[in-house]
Amino acid sequence: EHPAVIESAKAAYKPAELIPVTSQGVVDLEALANLLEGPKALVSVMLANNETGVVQPISAVVDLARKHGALVHVDAVQGFGKLPVNFGLLGCDLMTVAAHKVGGPVGIGALVIRDGLVVDPLIVGGGQELRRRAGTENLAAITGFAAVAEERPIDTKALQKQLESALKDTMIIGDAVDRLPNTTCFAMPGFKAETLLMNFDLSGVAVSSGSACSSGKVGRSHVLEAMGLAPEISSAAIRVSLGWNTTAADVQHFITVWNQLLQRHRARKAA
Repeated sequence: EHPAVIESAKAAYKPAELIPVTSQGVVDLEALANLLEGPKALVSVMLANNETGVVQPISAVVDLARKHGALVHVDAVQGFGKLPVNFGLLGCDLMTVAAHKVGGPVGIGALVIRDGLVVDPLIVGGGQELRRRAGTENLAAITGFAAVAEERPIDTKALQKQLESALKDTMIIGDAVDRLPNTTCFAMPGFKAETLLMNFDLSGVAVSSGSACSSGKVGRSHVLEAMGLAPEISSAAIRVSLGWNTTAADVQHFITVWNQLLQRHRARKAA
């Protein structure tokens, strides 16, 4: 899960357990079923991972939770605008989305709540936002969010295929399961993520190591660690994201820079 969810769970001072995942980063449904034995209030599973792009089996998660009387929250921030997202079809009770991931205003998001579900207010005071978040609304950001929400999901599958075709000697994380069409996390043994980040940056390419929200931190990705990847893989992993304004020329520039880095690396090994 994204740190926004993990840290919120910790801050709630309620008992919380992490659901194990498979080596491909997919929620382990058998483990979830075992965790749901006994009284449980809420299950939170992201629609798609922000580091690997791996898409989660939300329908199966919802079915399990229903059998045990638990509510389901889906963090759909990463999948919003890249996959068709239908709150009713997902079947969950709560869903969060944000505008900035698809070119909308920064600092505006939405919590979608199932009809009839009572949620305590985040901020008390006025009656704004159905008394769930007091305070004067940021109408400009809300309007921008509404405009971008009406757009069709961005189609970057062809660009992703172009990019990944140049990564033949690498390990693409989660390559055996469904992933977002804009997110590629890969690792090349022998490289360090910090070195790659610096070299890509010097060549005008913005990539990240782990979540963009924590890419300035030095440390192993909790996502890749949960997947059981060896330290030499997780420490070399780089995330490449394609956005609504990414072009084929941008991807080709990435490929050119990557090939140059590979050539330099092989030349040093041969020296």
